[in-house]
Amino acid sequence: MSSTNKEPATEIYPALNQTYCSLCNQISLRTSRLDPFGTLPMELTDESQQLADCWTTKLAYWSGQNNHMKIAAFRQAMLSPMTFYVTILTYCARFRAHASGLKETPQSIQYTSTAERSLLRYIQAASDPYDENIVMAFAALSLQEERYGSKERAAEHMNQAMVRLRPRAADYPFQNVFVHYVRYTMSPCGVVRDAVEASQLSSFLRIAQSAAQDYHFIYQAPLRRTAFQFSTPLHLLLSSGPHPSPVPKEERKWVVNCGAVHDLCRVASLIYITSSILDYRLSPHKCNLFLEELLLKISQHNLDRWASTESLLWMLLEDPSNVDLKDPRRAWVVGDIMGIVQRLPAQLKYQFSELLLRFLMLRPPDLEISLDKFEVALWQHVNSQLVVDCHDIEISSSEKERGLSSNRARLIVT
Repeated sequence: MSSTNKEPATEIYPALNQTYCSLCNQISLRTSRLDPFGTLPMELTDESQQLADCWTTKLAYWSGQNNHMKIAAFRQAMLSPMTFYVTILTYCARFRAHASGLKETPQSIQYTSTAERSLLRYIQAASDPYDENIVMAFAALSLQEERYGSKERAAEHMNQAMVRLRPRAADYPFQNVFVHYVRYTMSPCGVVRDAVEASQLSSFLRIAQSAAQDYHFIYQAPLRRTAFQFSTPLHLLLSSGPHPSPVPKEERKWVVNCGAVHDLCRVASLIYITSSILDYRLSPHKCNLFLEELLLKISQHNLDRWASTESLLWMLLEDPSNVDLKDPRRAWVVGDIMGIVQRLPAQLKYQFSELLLRFLMLRPPDLEISLDKFEVALWQHVNSQLVVDCHDIEISSSEKERGLSSNRARLIVT
C-alpha cells in the first residue's frame, strides 16, 4: 500500500484553493470514474483548471491527441494530490511556457519549485521508499526536465525512478509503462565507442535475421507471415514515413517535439516487437497470440486510421491480457538496446531500424541496406571513436608533462 502525505495541502500546493484541499483525502474514492476527461474529481483554481484543461484538450503529439496515453496518466495521477500536481499541473505549466516560445515563465517556475518540494516532503513522510507515487513523480519530473529543462537532471530523476521501480515492476503496471516510455524517449547522451555495445547490436540483428529465415516457424505462425507486409497497419506504423499530422495547423503550437518523439517511439517499437518475437521463437502459438492481441489493440484505438507510434509503444509496454505472454524482463532489455541505438549517428540509426523492419517483413537483404554493410559501418564508427579517445589521452598526457616541466623550472629558478 502507498503511504499518504499527512502535511496540510495548503502548505504543499499553494496554487490550489481550499475546496481542492478539503477533497485531497477523498481522491482515492473518486478515481473509479471511467472517463476522467468528463469532470475532474476535485475543484481547482481558475489557473489550475486551465492547466488541467491543457492536458485534456491541447496536449498533442504530431500524430494527434493520443487519448489512451493521456487518460491512463491522468487517472493514475489522481490517486495522489502530489502526483496530480507534479505530473499534470506542473508538466502543463512548463509545456505552456514552451508553447509560448519561452524557456520558463513565473508560472512554470512556481509550479516546478512547488512540485520538487512536494515530492521531497512526500518521500520524507513515506514509510515505503519504493512507493508507487514516488516512482511516478520522479518519472514525470524526468520527462519535464528532458523536454523543457536540464538533460542532466532528467537523467538523475530517471535513475531515481528506475532504482525504485526495478524491485516492484510486477506490482506497479502503470509505473512500469510510464518509466520505460520516458526512458525510451530521452535524448541520446554521448556516442557508441564501446566494442561490447557494438557487439550487442550486431548479435541482436544477427538473431533477428536468423529468425526471419526460419521458414518452418513462420509457416506455423500465419500472422508472422502477413502482419508486417506493405500497407498493413503495422507496416504503416513502423515505416519511416512521411506521416501527415491530423492536428490542425492552428493547433500545432501544442504539438510536443514534432517528429523527434515519433521517431524514437518508432525505433523502440521495432526493437520491442522484434524482441517479443524472438522470445516466442520456440512457440509459434505464442507468437501468433502476441500479434493477434497487438493487432486488436491497434484496431480498438484506431491506430489503423491515425498512425501513432507513441500510442503503439505505450500499448506494447502495457501488460498483455494473456498471462502466458508476459515477460517482466523485456522492457528492461529493450531499454538497454535502445540506449545504445540512440547514441548512433543518424545514418547508422536509420540503417538499424530499416534492417529490423525488413526482417519483420521477411524481406531479403538488397544492395542498398544489408546487415553486413551495417556492421562494417558500425565498426568503422566505433574504431574512429577509439582513435579520437587515444588522441585525447595523448594530448592530456602531453599537457600534464608540460605542466610538470613548468613546475620543475619554477622550482629551479626559485
